[in-house]
Amino acid sequence: MISLFAASCTPGEEALPSSITIVDTAGREVEVPQPLERIAVWDTAVSQVIRALGAEDKIVGILDLMADPMYSDFWPELQDRPTISSWYEPDYEKVIDVEPQVLFTLVGRPPDAEGQLEPAGIKVIMLSLSTLGTLTRNIETVGLMLGKEEEAEELANFLQSKLDLIEERVKEIEPEERKRVYFESGHKDYYTNGPGSVNDEFVGKAGGINIFADLGVSGSEVEPEEILVREPDVIIKDPMGVTYGGYTATDTSDMEAERDEMMSRPGWSELKAVKNGQVYIEGGDLYGPMIVVNLCYLAKILYPDRFEDLDVDAFHRAYLEKYQGLEFKGIYIYPCPWAE
Repeated sequence: MISLFAASCTPGEEALPSSITIVDTAGREVEVPQPLERIAVWDTAVSQVIRALGAEDKIVGILDLMADPMYSDFWPELQDRPTISSWYEPDYEKVIDVEPQVLFTLVGRPPDAEGQLEPAGIKVIMLSLSTLGTLTRNIETVGLMLGKEEEAEELANFLQSKLDLIEERVKEIEPEERKRVYFESGHKDYYTNGPGSVNDEFVGKAGGINIFADLGVSGSEVEPEEILVREPDVIIKDPMGVTYGGYTATDTSDMEAERDEMMSRPGWSELKAVKNGQVYIEGGDLYGPMIVVNLCYLAKILYPDRFEDLDVDAFHRAYLEKYQGLEFKGIYIYPCPWAE
């Protein structure tokens, strides 16, 4: 849903909108001022999109995580911008001090952002750019707000091409051939995800079966014995909350240690996934639009024969170099079967 409000103009001039109204991921109608020149961000995913569209100069305040030494290499051009909040403790005074027109944040995070900032004339926009089902649509919404529709369409099409490729090929997989997957959160052992979670969506989109699809909640701890009973073909430790791997990583030692620990858990030596070496550790930084890269990793791990021609590294390189202006480097999966 988009509507335009035209500003006044002199005869012979084309009327330019003074605002547009968009519907964000939370289902809220937000009137966004135009042109959009001053942006505060509490979400690194939307920051990737803004940079990909060539509008990073409009960012006037960043999440403190983006200035952390662990991530500063990924955000070199934003290191001179004020940090306006931490991930867990919003600082509304700092946001107001940088005088943005809008604040981009996640859905419901924090829950009182709208009430705190809109009285100061700052619009709060909640967008999910780490969910496969809404990713390309939300990229186009960001492009519309920034007057970068063509650039947004190009980026969306680049990502959608791989989503379409994977969707088309997994359609051909018979139910009895689909790999059974245990996806464990990086932040806590024996914590997994059920319906409504990104990981459950990932497994399904890649053609797999989440062994805890009947969990009843989007995420919770499970009994260790249940994993043994449900016998996964593939085990993945996701990158949530981890400090190993990712864009600045140069060795796999921490990821290897994590994998060794998992494979030595009580009873796991009898698991099919462990016997076949199908235990994988994901590194950090595969968030935002790079969730499509992450999906490519998962699809190729589950079905190497069906995706033999899918060059994940080339796709990842193109995204980083063309759309983020960054060098292609880092370690994102261990072990990497096609790199051995």
